[in-house]
Amino acid sequence: MDLFGYLGLLWIAGFFLESRVFLVKLNCFLRNSCTSLRSK
Repeated sequence: MDLFGYLGLLWIAGFFLESRVFLVKLNCFLRNSCTSLRSK
């Protein structure tokens, strides 16, 4: 495999990891908002 293909794979892997972390944070944020609204 050439260098650019390897870098492309790394970039895609990093992108998926970042998006997963972002989705988890978003999920937690939404859940906290819902629970705080419910407790009021």
